[in-house]
Amino acid sequence: LHHLSADSVQPYPHGIYRHFKSPVWRFDEPWHWRMRLRARAVLARHVQFKPQTVDKAKAFYANNMLAFGDRPLLGVHIRSIYAAQDSARRLIPTDEYYPLINLYLQHRPETLIFLS
Repeated sequence: LHHLSADSVQPYPHGIYRHFKSPVWRFDEPWHWRMRLRARAVLARHVQFKPQTVDKAKAFYANNMLAFGDRPLLGVHIRSIYAAQDSARRLIPTDEYYPLINLYLQHRPETLIFLS
């Protein structure tokens, strides 16, 4: 779907949701939760993982995340390399990630961060 469609799944607020970034980043947990639920539904409908892949992912999670206790997990994917290779994309400076991460951590300071 298009980024201006209210039915789209968006990994971060842009298009019709760009007001979350202005005048400063703000974390809107209900919005992010809706996007995660939409993404989960799309993935469940269209993606099927091989059992050995699921086993490896579960082992990684148990050894690297649960080992620190049952805490919230924030995944951060910085796509600078991909954007740099695609002239149509805006290269997002790493500094733009910090305000949103910090806002999330203010709400959930016990969070683990998984950076990829």
